[in-house]
Amino acid sequence: MLFLKEIPNFELVKKLHSEPSARLDISRSVAPVAHAMEDVSDGLASEVKNICRASGCGAVLYAEQVPIRDEVRKAAEAVSADPLDFALFGGEDFELVYTVPKCYAETVPGGLVGEIREQERVYLRSAGEETLIERAGYDHFAGL
Repeated sequence: MLFLKEIPNFELVKKLHSEPSARLDISRSVAPVAHAMEDVSDGLASEVKNICRASGCGAVLYAEQVPIRDEVRKAAEAVSADPLDFALFGGEDFELVYTVPKCYAETVPGGLVGEIREQERVYLRSAGEETLIERAGYDHFAGL
């Protein structure tokens, strides 16, 4: 949106979007204990849905624990958008989302943003309430 609306400044956000960097440092340290891992190129919600679909499970994401840079929050405000929407349904940042057994949760890099469930749906928990996530991020293969 910053590019489309030609909004000046926000150079860090624009650079992260246009020049993503693979997180090989994290992936190498997490891979030995991860059950699943995917880069967040199409938004956190889409990638978690992909993991759940492939694994035959569901998840709940904790809105308050989704990491969002201050610069991204300011950019969202500049385009009258919700910064959480950027994280859930945006993309091109190539951070990683992965699942690990609870016993490894404190020893791997990153933070806890949700949990896996048996029920095959993905929810967002915000202010104590859970809502089914029906939206998806960008789909490169839509319409094929």
